[in-house]
Amino acid sequence: MQSAGGVWKDFGQHYIDWEPGTISAIVVAVIVLIIAAACIAKKWECRMCYWETQEIREEPEKQDLGMIEQAGSQLLHGGQIHDNSNHEDEFIVTTDGAAAPPDDEGARCSAQESQNEQAAKRHKYLDLKKEAQEATADMKLEDLDHNKREDLAEQLHREPSAPGVLKNWRHFACYFKINNKQINNWQGMKNVLDYLESSTHITVPDIIEAIDSIGRVDVVESFCQSLLEMRSTIDSDNM
Repeated sequence: MQSAGGVWKDFGQHYIDWEPGTISAIVVAVIVLIIAAACIAKKWECRMCYWETQEIREEPEKQDLGMIEQAGSQLLHGGQIHDNSNHEDEFIVTTDGAAAPPDDEGARCSAQESQNEQAAKRHKYLDLKKEAQEATADMKLEDLDHNKREDLAEQLHREPSAPGVLKNWRHFACYFKINNKQINNWQGMKNVLDYLESSTHITVPDIIEAIDSIGRVDVVESFCQSLLEMRSTIDSDNM
């Protein structure tokens, strides 16, 4: 079936009979629209780049202006000028012109706590030493039993890891002014104790003082604790 205007209908479908000139015109129009859209997109892209460039240029100027205002304020108040852009956590400008760490108060508190802890440990050590010396004031070296002498000899026999780091039985012997030549002929602390027992009248408190003089706090604490336990046992047996 044929209808007017060049339109053909076949089973409900519509077909348009385009002439060659009409198709060419449509193609040209589509191409023009595509080119126009591309030009508009390019123009907007250029504008966006321009705006971003302007923002990048303005940001340093704002920062510089802020730095200048900050510097002027600090100078008016007698402070010092510091660039805190990259070191915000290092220093804080004080009103008297001095730069102080922001955690200065925390550091002082930590240092004070450490000093208090060391003082408490020192006080406890001195109390233990004094108590042991008082408890053994009447004891002589020969009154020490075999186990106490063995423990003492073992603790002071270790060689120092480096000069001045850990003093041993040789330094203990020097405290009693024993000849170095004689010390070099000895094997260890047992020889020193045997010599002191046979040729001097050394008391147990003297032994404690000698160990303390060479800085062996660990040995003093261990030795004093064992002496107090021994004295407690002796007193219990005598009751």
